[in-house]
Amino acid sequence: MKTAEEILIAKGSEMISVESGSTISEALKIMNENNIGSVVIMKSSEILGIWTERHLKNSILDEDFDIYYSKIDNYMNPKIHTVDAGEPIYILSDKLLGEKVRYLFVTKHDKIIGLLSAGDVIRACLIERTNQLKDIGLEYYESWKHN
Repeated sequence: MKTAEEILIAKGSEMISVESGSTISEALKIMNENNIGSVVIMKSSEILGIWTERHLKNSILDEDFDIYYSKIDNYMNPKIHTVDAGEPIYILSDKLLGEKVRYLFVTKHDKIIGLLSAGDVIRACLIERTNQLKDIGLEYYESWKHN
């Protein structure tokens, strides 16, 4: 069964980030250029949090919100959810559902090595299930008839 680290290796472990103090518009530009739904907020090499499309949706009606002047630090989520690199995919999906989050930071030896989205985990689960079905064969089900 695939692990968090194996999913990262397959998709790539690069985390797209913006520096603390960036504006919302700067973050949106980077997200659009990379066709992604989130950015990691960094200060030097330290992860401060994550900002997502959902944060934009939740902030857009705030009276003081302005994409060109509002700083991402004021709208990011400073709480990051982590999983160990060796966690199997079904544990990852349980964590996403149980903690009601869409992103998991993957750690190895207490260091963050990448970021997985809910979509990354769902895709890996579907591939895993497809491979399991291929392994057991579908002949029984294809020839089964209801009398």
